[in-house]
Amino acid sequence: MKRIASIIFFIHLIFIFLNSQSKVDSLTAKLNTVSKKEKVIILNELAEELSPVDPEKAIEYAIDALKSAVKFKNRKEESLAYKNLADSYYYLNKIEESLEMYQKTAEIEIEISGEKSESYERRLGDVGYCYEILLKFEKAIEIYTQALKIAEELDMKEEIIILLNNIGQAYYKLADYDKALKFFRQNLKIEQKFGKPEDLSIVYNNIGMVYDAWNQFEKAIKYYEQALEIDRKYQNEKRVAIRLNNIGYAYRAVKKYEIALDYLQEALKIEKKIGRNEKIAIRLTNIGLIYISTEKYEEALKNFREAQLILEKIDLPYYQSTLYNHIGHTFILQKKYLKAIEVLEKSQKIAIEKNLKQQQIYNYLEFALLYQKMKDYKKAYQNQVSYSNLRDSVFTEEKHKQLAEFEAKYETDKKEKEIEILTKNTEIQNLKLKGNRIVKYSFIGGFIIILILAFTIYRAYRSEKIEIKKRKIAEKDLSDLNKNLEKKVEDEVRIRREQEQKAVEQSRLAALGELAAGIAHEINQPLHSIAFAIDNMKMAIEENDADKKYLQKKTKNIFADIDRMKRIIDHIRTFSRKQTGEEKEPFNINQSITNAINMIKEQYSNHRIKLDVDLDKNLPETLGNLYRFEQVVLILFSNGKDAIEEKAKTADEKYQKKLSIRTFQRDNSIMMEFEDNGTGISKENLDKIFNPFYTTKKTGEGTGLGLSIAYGIIGEIEGKIEVESEVGKGTKMKIELTANGR
Repeated sequence: MKRIASIIFFIHLIFIFLNSQSKVDSLTAKLNTVSKKEKVIILNELAEELSPVDPEKAIEYAIDALKSAVKFKNRKEESLAYKNLADSYYYLNKIEESLEMYQKTAEIEIEISGEKSESYERRLGDVGYCYEILLKFEKAIEIYTQALKIAEELDMKEEIIILLNNIGQAYYKLADYDKALKFFRQNLKIEQKFGKPEDLSIVYNNIGMVYDAWNQFEKAIKYYEQALEIDRKYQNEKRVAIRLNNIGYAYRAVKKYEIALDYLQEALKIEKKIGRNEKIAIRLTNIGLIYISTEKYEEALKNFREAQLILEKIDLPYYQSTLYNHIGHTFILQKKYLKAIEVLEKSQKIAIEKNLKQQQIYNYLEFALLYQKMKDYKKAYQNQVSYSNLRDSVFTEEKHKQLAEFEAKYETDKKEKEIEILTKNTEIQNLKLKGNRIVKYSFIGGFIIILILAFTIYRAYRSEKIEIKKRKIAEKDLSDLNKNLEKKVEDEVRIRREQEQKAVEQSRLAALGELAAGIAHEINQPLHSIAFAIDNMKMAIEENDADKKYLQKKTKNIFADIDRMKRIIDHIRTFSRKQTGEEKEPFNINQSITNAINMIKEQYSNHRIKLDVDLDKNLPETLGNLYRFEQVVLILFSNGKDAIEEKAKTADEKYQKKLSIRTFQRDNSIMMEFEDNGTGISKENLDKIFNPFYTTKKTGEGTGLGLSIAYGIIGEIEGKIEVESEVGKGTKMKIELTANGR
């Protein structure tokens, strides 16, 4: 049956091609038989027909049509010629040229039909789509919204459905999930009344993706299941398999592994029925990961090996490298370290040959974990360094802790040397005390000798000489000891300063660790979008619904998500780079605050904390370090969040979590105020909060270094930090800095 279906599909493609070619030949022949005024119509029809298959030739016809239309003042055909040019440039991936042509045809449609016309609305939709491809999502939303208003006035139901979905998708790509959900819900209402029933599954799936992004997995599952029910009803098995996979992943996230396994196995069964080998291998891999989570390592390996047999027959290096990585991780958990090395080297070989940098990163992490388990801390540390140099992502909290552990163990020799130095310092102190005791006893002995030998002048004189000699020797020894002690004190001060600097750097990394879930989520969202787009492209290709324009649209979206990840990673890399107090240069504190907000906004959104930001755009620069001040802001954000969450545990339902930050200028000073409505700080503790290691949190929940480090950084740039707080109402932190050059 599959062979017959394939033959029918192939014959259908040939028929479409021959029919299209026949129409082009017919129109070409007709060019020589019509008048010059009528020729513009034929030229536009040829351009429209050739645009998807031969865009360069279509551009030639469209330009001829445009010249003819302008000559005979035919505005309708002029508009159509610009549209054909726009479509052809789109197929050639010249999006800026395409945008310009769509804008021209939109201007002509206003003249011909007015601003409230269907043709103008559709051209606006084309313009908005070009802005979306060019990653200008805010501008795309603006144009889409304008088109939506026209579509609603003209009651264009199909266009309304398309535009609501496009606006929702644009907000989703901007990580503005509240607005994305708003438009997806509006889309759902219109789709339910006027759309195709089978397309409701796509809308439910989109809403599920938003809740998935918020880590509200129960709600995400609810919408995924609604989408699944519709796809089952209309017997769309490919969509059913995708929905089952999404639900399985959501249950895996909440650690309901048995339920997750049932959904993934059902998805696998459907994929085997359809015969999509690539999807079969992916589903088998996902099932193997569930077994790893439940510590059933042999079952995991069984599924991985079945997937491996499939992937060996398909040229999919990314999946092959990923699978070997999972197998290597399983061997590590089984303590079969030599087998793990062998498999991970295969994964790394593929990743390097195919330039799969993300897979190289995962492999470096696994190698680091492996060598740490084998107690080869040098190799573990070397792989961690390789990871750091290559990374285009951030640590997860678990991996970060593991790497910190073996890095600390690798530096054992260094720590032992520091201990040895401290031991020597202690010996010096003891020697000094011993010297003092010698001097003391010398005085006593001398006094006794003088008393004993006082009877004779000779003995008295001799005793005095001996005493003077001993005193000089003691004083010389004491002077030498003091000089050595001063040197040791200087060394100790230097070591303490180095340790303080290291504590600041560790605090920065700790801040990244606390934000790791949000950052990972920021990167996970475009990764989900990429995976979702690839699934859709695959499904569309297999159903023969994918033309060149569709594929280019999807690939543009994928590159947009990749660019979004790159921007996130570039900032994290810069922030995590070692900074020192000596690196001072003019900077604007608004930039540090904006950078910090970009890092914590996802975390605050997940905790439902409202963030009010009021930054003075005319703020002058101050002298310091942009990233060290950013660390201060992150410390304040972290403390504020903790205080708010602590209060939320006992507050009533009316309590609204809120935090505000504002900057302004007061005389020659730059001011920053940071205020939360959390638990507040008691009066007796206000004078202690900047002390190192002082914390009111439970054991294991805080180090007590955050505000101490913030206080030190503000002091480095000659600033002031003050606190106002009231128990039960909240806390306000005030920072005052000197404007640069004043």
